[in-house]
Amino acid sequence: MGWSAAHYLVKTDARSREHGAEDRGRLAPCSLLIALLISSCAPIAHYHMPSSLRGYAVLIQDRDSSSDALAAAFRRHGMHVLRAVRGGRGPTAALVQFRFRDPAAGSPMWLHVRLFDTRTGVIVGAATVLLDSLPAESTSRSALILDSLGLGRRPRRHH
Repeated sequence: MGWSAAHYLVKTDARSREHGAEDRGRLAPCSLLIALLISSCAPIAHYHMPSSLRGYAVLIQDRDSSSDALAAAFRRHGMHVLRAVRGGRGPTAALVQFRFRDPAAGSPMWLHVRLFDTRTGVIVGAATVLLDSLPAESTSRSALILDSLGLGRRPRRHH
């Protein structure tokens, strides 16, 4: 909700007061505050890696098309991707993805993606996406998964 929506809410309350609705006079400041809070949740215009993933290499061992596309997407975002376990490296987050559907009839299928620290087992990144909402094309699908992990859609530019 931007300024125009907040302006509309305040004008609507002002008109209500003119017609004798004294109770609604208190709503104008509340409406403006709500509009400002909602507009502050707008996406940030620049990319920041989540602090929980900063400094990690990503381990993606599977060799299917979905895993290959995710590995390429992580690389485009400036992250080091490992395809096999190697000791003696810095912090590494292993990628695990699985599908889940509630046993109730008609329940949707969800894709769960988890990144966990290979030394401690602590989850450092997590996303859950409605599988039907993902595009069929693997590059677009991977971009949306990384966006859900908090990496954003803007890859790091290499100079």
